[in-house]
Amino acid sequence: MKILEKITNTLNHEISTQALIKLVLILLAIWLCLQTGKFWGWIITKAWSILSPFLIGFVIAYILKKPIAFGEKHHIKRGVMIAISYIAIFVFLTWLACSIVPMFLTRTSAFINSIINSVNYLMDKYAEMSRHASENTFLFEIVKDATSSLKSLSALVPEISNSIPKFLNNAIGTITSGIFSIIISVFMCIEWDKIRFNFFKLSRRISKVFYECMLSINDEVSDYIHSLIILMLIKFVEYMLVYVLIGHDDWLMMALLTSISLLIPYIGPTIVNCIGILTAIAIPDGRVFLLIILIVVLSQVDEYVIAPLVHSHNTSVTPLWALFSIFAFSGLFGIVGLVIAIPGYLALRVIYLKIRSFDPVEDVE
Repeated sequence: MKILEKITNTLNHEISTQALIKLVLILLAIWLCLQTGKFWGWIITKAWSILSPFLIGFVIAYILKKPIAFGEKHHIKRGVMIAISYIAIFVFLTWLACSIVPMFLTRTSAFINSIINSVNYLMDKYAEMSRHASENTFLFEIVKDATSSLKSLSALVPEISNSIPKFLNNAIGTITSGIFSIIISVFMCIEWDKIRFNFFKLSRRISKVFYECMLSINDEVSDYIHSLIILMLIKFVEYMLVYVLIGHDDWLMMALLTSISLLIPYIGPTIVNCIGILTAIAIPDGRVFLLIILIVVLSQVDEYVIAPLVHSHNTSVTPLWALFSIFAFSGLFGIVGLVIAIPGYLALRVIYLKIRSFDPVEDVE
């Protein structure tokens, strides 16, 4: 009874009628959102279909602002730098479409078959070395199911390549939206200084802390993207040389996959390295062991030498927070969340630090 009286007295003294009204209004707002979820989902879908070309165009212009600014520092006109940047992107995409994509489609079957052969090779060796291999039927069933799934996937590759024209015909809307996004990004690149000035002017009018958050987010995310692009180029060159050295048939594909895997820190490179090792088991002269040694050495060099030189101190992310961000953002936004996880974490970290150090008196002044 005394405990109940203490709880009652605490509620009477600590919780006011005004606080209870606020709580009820918040719960009512949540209930209304849940009841009208389909309507808001329809609104968000329509808004995204309208705004997505502008958002994609903004992201492209945001990524290109550093190369354009670099050219302007070296007395190259903005218009010329914009033209050079988009020509370079067009050449790169054309090269991908004309060489890498066909090679990827033609080599994917062989690539999957090399994984299957490597797994079967390992299981045969395990069966030869283990006395109880015949009793371990569960492991063999797992491997059998995995290899059969890979064979089914390999059989789908010719069908995928044959259905590309049909896919392109059905993707006219997406292609049109992509062209529209590129056109928007060109205009944004031209007017970037004006857009930036007006945005920060508006954020300053809203609040000083909001303005400082936007400045810090811009600096950190911009530095991260710039550093990531440099690291991807370094990774591509490093692993292209590694896979050429060991005589891997798919050296270009593996180098490209390793470079792109940096978009998903820790998890992406680990998966690609495992695939590289699996596909290299069948290479003669035990060169798979050389590959393992080179991957371990390069991982340490990249992590403790190259990455600290490229990344600034502010954009460093601990492995634990990086993994948490990847799983959290992928759960919220799917595949897109894997890519925006680290920039999103950096933005949220800036907001948290700014709010924690926020002085209301100073903001009013």
